Amino acid sequence: MLPIIQKTFFTVVLTSFVITGQSQVVASVGNGAWNDPPTWSGGVVPTSLNATEIIVDHEIVLPAGYSVSVYRLVVNNTLMLESGATLTVLEDASATPDLLVAGALKNEDGAVLNGTTTLNTFFASGSVYEHRQGPLGFI
Repeated sequence: MLPIIQKTFFTVVLTSFVITGQSQVVASVGNGAWNDPPTWSGGVVPTSLNATEIIVDHEIVLPAGYSVSVYRLVVNNTLMLESGATLTVLEDASATPDLLVAGALKNEDGAVLNGTTTLNTFFASGSVYEHRQGPLGFI
């Protein structure tokens, strides 16, 4: 009887580890560049591979030439996409928005914002989208 209990306990513990290991929230801890580890909790630069939710509580810059894909992004302060930066919002199966802006999202000329739709993107009351395109820029 004891081996069955041990196997069941091991299975429950392993399942719990796998489930909790896949849901990780990474939040900004100060102003800075997205790809700078001290900008993020635990020194983890967030991507779709290591974070199921990313919270921007500070002024964060996605630098020129940097590309990142994310599953759930909450912008409470400011996220600036510099020219040449690419942010791809991936859809997940949850009912919550994949991109929630409660602060400011600024998109400079030449930056790319992929994956946003009317179904997965939400701008809260008082939030700002600043489209910093040149005179020939299009949304």
